[in-house]
Amino acid sequence: ETEERGRGASRAPASSLPGAQWLTDKLLLNRHAAARLLPHQGRQRILFMVFGGSSMGDFLFHWVAHVRRLGLDSHVLGAMDEALFRRCDEAGVGAALLKTPPTPTREDVAGIETSWRYYRMDPKAFTQKGVLKVDFFEEFVRAGFDVLASDLDVTWVRDPRPWVTGQAAGMQLLAHADVLVSTDIANLALDTARSERWRYAEVNTGVLFLRNTNGTRALLAAWKRKMLDELTAGRLRKDSWGFNDQTYFNMIVRALGLQGVQSQGVWRQWLAERGLADGEVDASREGDRSVYRSRSALPLPSGGSAHITLTALPALEFSGGHIYFVQHEQLARATPPVALHTTYQFSDTPAYTWGKRQRLREAGLWRGDGDEYFDAARSGGFLRLVGPLVEPGSLEGVKVREGVAAVRIEGTKGYTDRLMNNVVDPTALPEDNPMRRAALSSFECAQAHGGGIVAHGLKLNPLAAQGCDPYLHSCRQM
Repeated sequence: ETEERGRGASRAPASSLPGAQWLTDKLLLNRHAAARLLPHQGRQRILFMVFGGSSMGDFLFHWVAHVRRLGLDSHVLGAMDEALFRRCDEAGVGAALLKTPPTPTREDVAGIETSWRYYRMDPKAFTQKGVLKVDFFEEFVRAGFDVLASDLDVTWVRDPRPWVTGQAAGMQLLAHADVLVSTDIANLALDTARSERWRYAEVNTGVLFLRNTNGTRALLAAWKRKMLDELTAGRLRKDSWGFNDQTYFNMIVRALGLQGVQSQGVWRQWLAERGLADGEVDASREGDRSVYRSRSALPLPSGGSAHITLTALPALEFSGGHIYFVQHEQLARATPPVALHTTYQFSDTPAYTWGKRQRLREAGLWRGDGDEYFDAARSGGFLRLVGPLVEPGSLEGVKVREGVAAVRIEGTKGYTDRLMNNVVDPTALPEDNPMRRAALSSFECAQAHGGGIVAHGLKLNPLAAQGCDPYLHSCRQM
C-alpha cells in the first residue's frame, strides 16, 4: 500500500541553524521539528501541518498556539521562505523547509513574484504557492506520516483525531478513506450521513487529511500536475479570479466518478482493495457517514495506478465561517466545532486579511495579540455602542450603491464598475432578496465602523457588537 519512504537525515545540513536535519532528501527540519518527528518517522503517526510565509506570521503562530493548547505535539509549520524557517527556530516552533531546485517543468514555480503580501488575492501566486504546498504533502507522506493539513486561517478548537481515525460516533468508515476534506456547505440539512450533496458543492482544502496510501499519492500527483499545466500554459494571471489550487482540486475530484462504497457491486471490491475481511466493517449502520471510491484509477508517480477513497468531513464539526459566525449553529447546539475555517469574511487587502483576524477576535479565539493589545492603561478603556444602530423607518427612500453592501467585490473591471455604480433602494427589494438584508445591514455596519474610528482616535479598544454579523468596511485600525 505504500511506496519507498524517505531515507531520513541522509544529507549534510544545508542550513546554518544548529540541529537542523533532513527528513527526506528534499525536506529540512529545524531542531524543534526534528526532535518531535524523526523518532516517529514511518510509524503512520498523524502529523498536523500548516503552510505559509513570513507575511502571515501572526496567523501561523496563532495556529501553533491552538495545536499546543490541544496537546497535538506532532505538528510542523511548512515555511515558504528561509526567514520564517529561522524565525520559527528562534521562537521554539517546529518548522520544515523544502529544498527543491528549479527544473524546466517548474520554472513558473521556482520564484513566486507578487506585489501582494497576502497571496490569496493574487490567483497566479496563490496557485504557485499551492504547488509548493503539495510538494510538502508529498514529502511528509513519503516519510511515512498521515498528514492532517489546514490553511493558516483554520483554528483547531477540539482534537480532530477521533474523526479521522473513525472513533467518533458515525465515523467508522472514515478510518478507511485515503483522503478527507472539508466543504463550503452552509446548510447543515444537506450534510447528513448519507447525503451526496457535498459532491456537487465546493470542497474546501482548508482542512485536508491525507492518509499514507497509494490512493493519496495518486491524487496529490494529479493535483500538482493540473496546477503545473495551468501555470506553464500561461492561463493564470493576476486577474484570473476564481482560480486557485482549490479550484483544481475540485476539478480532479469531480472527474473521479465517485461511487458510495456501500453501493451494489462496489462493497466487496472496496473491502478487498483495503485489505479488509467481509464483516470486518459494518456497511448497514444507517447513521454512519459514507465514503466514496473512484470509478477510475489515477497514475502513481512510481508507475502503476490507484483508486481513491474519499469523503467530506462533517460541516458542523469542521465548520466554515457562515455556519459559525452568521448562523451560530454550534452555539445553538452547544457543540463547539473541531476546526473553524474563517471563510465568509471581509476586508481583505493586498497587505493583510484584516477581516479574518477580526472574526477570530470577536469570537475570543485569536491568539496572535500580545498583552499590549489588551493593556487598559495604554488604551484608556473600551468603547461600547448601545441600543439600535439604525432607528426603524429611518431608511425609507434611502438609496445605496449595490457594491457598498457587497461582502466582497472581485472580478473584471467592467463587472466591479457595474456593481459599484448600480444604485438600489433596499426597502423596495423583496424580502427574500439577499441584497435587501445586506444593503440594510450596511447602514448598521457603517455605525459600527464609525465607532471603530472614534475608538482609534481616542486610543480606546472597540467592543464588538453582539448578536449581529457586522460588515466592517475596514478592520485595519481595530
